[in-house]
Amino acid sequence: MQLSRLLLAFTLGGGYAAAAGVAVPPTPATTGATVELPLLAGWYQGAVVHYVSTDISDQDMAKPANLNYTPRLQYALRAPQPGQPSAVDRVYKFTNFKQGSVFASAPEPLGSGSASAAYTPLWVVYLARWREGSAPQLLRSEEEVLDAEEKKWLELTPTAIVINCPIVYSGKDGGLGGSRVHGLK
Repeated sequence: MQLSRLLLAFTLGGGYAAAAGVAVPPTPATTGATVELPLLAGWYQGAVVHYVSTDISDQDMAKPANLNYTPRLQYALRAPQPGQPSAVDRVYKFTNFKQGSVFASAPEPLGSGSASAAYTPLWVVYLARWREGSAPQLLRSEEEVLDAEEKKWLELTPTAIVINCPIVYSGKDGGLGGSRVHGLK
């Protein structure tokens, strides 16, 4: 998948004051400044979702991905189980097959109206490796990943790596409010 860029317009605090009709003088939080971050693509329940990664608890993974090394994220861990609430959820990263990560949850719909109690932007990384003799294929949902593991086609290895990568765009809902996405096809 092609790497896109996400242009986020940060106008923190300005939305509430504007809605109330109160003038807010420009401050660093209300200048409308922008930042450009790499936009990554992954899968949730068969649909493409897009996310940004900012922080990770593993220093070796932080370097090549240009993320903040954040060792305290490891303390968010409580082993996530499918269907059970936790501060973190599973994200499946494939080690021997090129495809986007597969997420166990997502905001539904994206934004402040999300009704998903399962979604969290904090993920514990599960490494997914196709076993020798199996035919690697594109997996687009946690159910497909767990089915491939049950059939012994795929080996899943839980790690103690926690990554902060909020889902900010989906083909179904568009972008997170206040964001602009460029370059998606």
